[in-house]
Amino acid sequence: MTEFEYNLLIIQKDGGVREYLVDLFEGKPPETGDNSGEVVKSQEFEGKIEIQTDESTKKVTRKLYIRTARSALDYILWWECHRQHAVLLDLEIPADQYAQPKKATGMDLLRRIKKVHPHAQVIVFTDRMLQDEAIEAIHNGAFYFIPQPQILGMFVKALVSRIIEMKEAEFVSHLDGLTGLNNKLCFNHLLEEQIVSFGERGEKGERRISPRSLSLMLIDVDDFKAFNDRYLHVDGDNALRAIAEMIKDSFRASDIKGRVGGDEYGVVLPGVGHREALELGERLRKKVRSEPIELETEEQQVPLTVSVGVATYPSPIPSLEKLYKAADKALLFGAKKYGKDVVCGYDDANNICKYTDLQMKLKL
Repeated sequence: MTEFEYNLLIIQKDGGVREYLVDLFEGKPPETGDNSGEVVKSQEFEGKIEIQTDESTKKVTRKLYIRTARSALDYILWWECHRQHAVLLDLEIPADQYAQPKKATGMDLLRRIKKVHPHAQVIVFTDRMLQDEAIEAIHNGAFYFIPQPQILGMFVKALVSRIIEMKEAEFVSHLDGLTGLNNKLCFNHLLEEQIVSFGERGEKGERRISPRSLSLMLIDVDDFKAFNDRYLHVDGDNALRAIAEMIKDSFRASDIKGRVGGDEYGVVLPGVGHREALELGERLRKKVRSEPIELETEEQQVPLTVSVGVATYPSPIPSLEKLYKAADKALLFGAKKYGKDVVCGYDDANNICKYTDLQMKLKL
């Protein structure tokens, strides 16, 4: 079973049009609220999407998460930290709930969305068609420009379906063939995308501090070369697949998971602080240790362990650009140095420590 999840954001002040667009995708409020904060339920929905593809040989499920914003500020406060796949943007949008709607505000917001989420496909609409506005919107990265009076349900739905077709084709090309996780190139790209979304640079090039957290976890299979040398490579491949499945089961669907080396994996955890990331790493370590690998060539089970390095921005790592290097140091000079089968992170003084030591220091 292949599962895809998509985020559709509707930025439109007019309640009637916004409700119409939500209804178009059979949107209904979710049973449970979003974990990122206290979200007004009328701003978040679960919807449906269908695309025309040949899926006779595979089972595919798609979940569509629809979010709505009524102003540019609404988007920045609630949804900018969420990765967007498709955005329906009304150019006549106010800066905040007290301002008058202006096309200039909508155009500025379009540029901001494409800067923060360069791969988001933005469908721009407005109350009337002006050629200069359409050209400007396309130059600023819009996927399509349509006049609001001509919004037809099936037309908008077809555009979003086409965006999803493109995303799924791109997704397949970015997968690691053995594990089904993101390959290294895609993982690094998605990590960079997250780093960009965590703050803009000021006029002098300095990065503005974000109140949110971004954690990165690097996971290495212990003594995997010896495992491969002792057993056949088919068992080694099965072991890598089995650990990849444990990683998929141990983290949220929205977390970014990838195979970044032969026997090394990475997980990006948006919005997760250092303490929680360390606890998640420890849970994964215990899970791998407790579930031996079934050998295909012999009737036996062989235990494997993993070493885990964790780093988090902005605390304790103050630089987003050094996040990967910090996680790699925690793995190589921490977990591996301390004898493997260990989770390592940083204390408040930026020293690499084992999870067991950090439990006392950070009161985990």
